[in-house]
Amino acid sequence: MILAIGKHAERSEKGPNMTNGDNVRFYAAIRGDAETLARLGAATSEAELIELIMDEAQSRGFELTADLVRAGLSDLAGLMREAANGEELTELELEIVSGGTMFSSFVEHRTTKTLSCK
Repeated sequence: MILAIGKHAERSEKGPNMTNGDNVRFYAAIRGDAETLARLGAATSEAELIELIMDEAQSRGFELTADLVRAGLSDLAGLMREAANGEELTELELEIVSGGTMFSSFVEHRTTKTLSCK
C-alpha cells in the first residue's frame, strides 16, 4: 500500500533499514540545531510537521518514512532520552519529557513558549 504525504510517496511497510534507530539518529543530529528545531516548531499541523521532518531528514541523508516519523512523534520523550545518549537534556526536551507531551502538542502551544537549545 502506498501512502502520499505532500510530495513524499512511500510504502507503509518498513524496509529493512527503517527502524526506530533511524529516528534516534536523525533526532540526535538535529537536537542541538536551534534553527532546524525552530523551523520544525513552526509547523501548524501534524501533517506539515511530518513533511518538514521528512524533508530535513532527506537533506541530511536519512530516509525516514511518514510511518517512522509518526512513531517517533508518538514516543518523543523516549526518542529524546535515547538520542541524548546520557547527555543533559535541553530545556525543551525536559519540558516534553516531564510533561509527556508529544511534539504535535508542543506545536499547538509554541506561541507561549520560546524554543531554546543549550
